[in-house]
Amino acid sequence: MAYSGNPWAGNVLPLEDPPYYPLLKYSRKDRRVLSNSDDEIIQEQDTRCTAIRRGWPTLPPLPVNTFIENISQRVKNAGQHLAKVNTILKVQNIEAHNVCFAYRLPMDEEPNDINVQDVEYLTLLVTLDMKEYGERLGHSIIRIRAEFKKSPDTCDYMIEFFDFRAGPAGPTSMPITTTQRNIINAWEKTADIIISNHLNGKRWLSLECVMRGLGEDENTFMPTFVITVPNAKDDDWWNNVLPTIREDLTSQNYLKKFRVLFGVDLLQGTTLLCVPTRERRPKTFRVLGAAAHPNTHAYGEQLPMGVSIGLNKEDPKLDPSSGTMGGIIQLKGPQNTQKLGMTNWHVVDDKYLVAAAKSSTTGSFLKRAGAPDVKLVSPSNMDHTNNVDTTKNALQRWQGLIGTQNNAAMRVAETEKRLKDISSTARMMGSVVAGSGLRDVEAHRYRDQNANENAKKIIWTLDWAVFTMGKRKANNSVLIAENDFPASLSDKGHSTRLLNGLLADTWAQFRLSYDHDDGEHPLMVAKCGRTSGWTFGKVNATIAKINPREDEEISKKYKYTNETFGEVWAVGSRSPDQHFLFLRKGDSGSICIFDPVDPCDTQVGAWLGLLFGYTALGQGIMSPMDLVIQDIEDVTKFKVTLPRKGVTVSTQIGPPLEAMTASINSMLIHTLNKTSEIPFKHVWKQS
Repeated sequence: MAYSGNPWAGNVLPLEDPPYYPLLKYSRKDRRVLSNSDDEIIQEQDTRCTAIRRGWPTLPPLPVNTFIENISQRVKNAGQHLAKVNTILKVQNIEAHNVCFAYRLPMDEEPNDINVQDVEYLTLLVTLDMKEYGERLGHSIIRIRAEFKKSPDTCDYMIEFFDFRAGPAGPTSMPITTTQRNIINAWEKTADIIISNHLNGKRWLSLECVMRGLGEDENTFMPTFVITVPNAKDDDWWNNVLPTIREDLTSQNYLKKFRVLFGVDLLQGTTLLCVPTRERRPKTFRVLGAAAHPNTHAYGEQLPMGVSIGLNKEDPKLDPSSGTMGGIIQLKGPQNTQKLGMTNWHVVDDKYLVAAAKSSTTGSFLKRAGAPDVKLVSPSNMDHTNNVDTTKNALQRWQGLIGTQNNAAMRVAETEKRLKDISSTARMMGSVVAGSGLRDVEAHRYRDQNANENAKKIIWTLDWAVFTMGKRKANNSVLIAENDFPASLSDKGHSTRLLNGLLADTWAQFRLSYDHDDGEHPLMVAKCGRTSGWTFGKVNATIAKINPREDEEISKKYKYTNETFGEVWAVGSRSPDQHFLFLRKGDSGSICIFDPVDPCDTQVGAWLGLLFGYTALGQGIMSPMDLVIQDIEDVTKFKVTLPRKGVTVSTQIGPPLEAMTASINSMLIHTLNKTSEIPFKHVWKQS
């Protein structure tokens, strides 16, 4: 009996051995050094994160992907080994939710070859309540390790106990809200000090503040600083840096007045960008970063927001990535207007474009007459190839069912038509005409602070590119597949104001109101991306810090050398969900749009930011749309007329200042013109 399932679902264990398929041909010298005594096993146990996990030996740093399907078939006598583990746990009075063999791969790694990766990450995974049993697991690990040593098939497997409520990145994470003012004030006071005192000279990628906890009761969650680093395996982080930060946070007088106790967590990550690469993956594993929802629309007459795009390279090996067309902008020049697609700069980072941006005085790119064209296609070559192969395979399966299923002939005809349609679609788009390069800009948090000389400026990351559409047609309607996202949110008690065909043709600055006692609405947002389709989140009230110099993808391609860290808005989950990811690989270039709580808000669908990456927690990160629009105008010297500028979106319950001013001005104009009608028509709405 083959075992498969979710380690958090409490599946029934196999009672007999599944068919055994030998895994490997590995070198014995690559095996782990084996423990010979109980004392050695105790010393080698991983006790760095005992609140959620414990095991032997040192476990891969979080976040990790878990692969279970068919894994027990690859462990000789799997049923016997699991039965012995169950007996050990029963003797220790430890109740497990699930016991299985699994691959536990760090999320920033993707397996290229099963015969290389199997030994390193093959793990006995036991999910249970760590709050109840965490302190009693030491003896169980010793006994399980003693059993596994007896067999050459299991002697070097890892052993991991993991809380059943935790996800790939550990505890569930929720964004900070504007009502949590003590936490926000403490973060503003502390984050820069942590960077200067503890992270200066270290390799770190991002620093975020979120609420973290196990389960769905947010009242039990704790404000936590989460540091993502590319070398989380290094003992220095666990033995020196983290203990020092925790001690500093508990002893600093300036934090005591805020009455906030912070946790500190460490995660592994190598890049902020989310472009999938072409990897050879074992068939046993699900494909990471495969395109989802947008592919069905990328072959249509109208390209909606969120479709797959990629560079047009004749050699597939030169086209390793795919990204997302976030939306359409319209530029107005002295003599004409032109509609252009928008995505991230790193999605179209052809060598010529990167070199051109580096050689310019501003670090940006603007196509000149006679310059070579960098062409794009939709869907990307990688996604198109996958679509064709998938459709051909489906056609073969339906053809094999003719005569055995009544609807097989009809399905064959439908599949043949689809194969013909996608094979004959002219996927060619236009070429890249301008881009930010990967660089930063210094600006205030909000545009209305520009007149305040004392207001702090922030270093924001820019990552945009615009391209001509060729003969392809596109619009900014929010196109939603049948039963797409309303059902996905209904279980969590959420609702959305986005509708099929809704025009998202405005952009807006947003303001998080921290100083009002009338209450606040969380800033709800959504995005449509090439990989994950529609996802729905909430903007974190604390700005995340990023260090692009330590991003391997960024530094390798762009030689990003800014000596100060950047800052970005982050988007987290609307409700406790340990598996939440606002963006996935391939979603780069998505537009973050406003999904208001207030049913009367006319700003629904407004562009708030350009998403370009994610953190190890799964929070999407974005540049404010007002800065992106301003930079596009600065680089191209043209005016952005679509999307149109809208009224500032605010979390404050009640009219924001800008909207109140607009209302008053409107009244005055009509009064002066002796107009009897005073148009209050949604000049402002609660948001």
